[in-house]
Order: sequence, then structure tokens, then C-alpha cells
Amino acid sequence: MSLERYIRQRNKICNMFIAAQQPMHIDRLTPEDMQQLAQQLAIDLDPASLVLDGETRGKPLGTKRAILNQAATELKALGAEVEIY
Repeated sequence: MSLERYIRQRNKICNMFIAAQQPMHIDRLTPEDMQQLAQQLAIDLDPASLVLDGETRGKPLGTKRAILNQAATELKALGAEVEIY
């Protein structure tokens, strides 16, 4: 569920900034899509990215970390290599 949410969020962001990019769908992920998601999750799970220069802390930080970790776990279950911080 978290991976699907993460993909929807990613699609919205890409739609705003990269109009030519096709949206990803959880039921049609290619190996390239999974690699791209794994790389983006690794960036999003980096401690500096998680806290947004100290702007995110407490319960919102814990929630964000839990959602991203769950998305990474779900992606790993599909066979992608993801480093979880």
C-alpha cells in the first residue's frame, strides 16, 4: 500500500515537472521502473532528505520514515535492490 502511495506521489511530481515522462503503475513496473524507484527511495530515505534541514521532526518525521521504509520493503519484495536506512 505504501509503495502504491509513493508511486502516486512520484507521478504527481513528475507530471508537474517532467511532462513527457509516462506515469508508473504498480501492476506494470518494469525492471527500469523498479531501479528508478529504488534510487529515489534511497535519496528520500537519506537522513538529510528526511529531516528537510531540520524542518521535519517528531511525529511527522516518524510517519514519513515509516511510509518510506514500508514502500522500500514492498519494492524489495518485488525483487528490487533497495538500501534502507
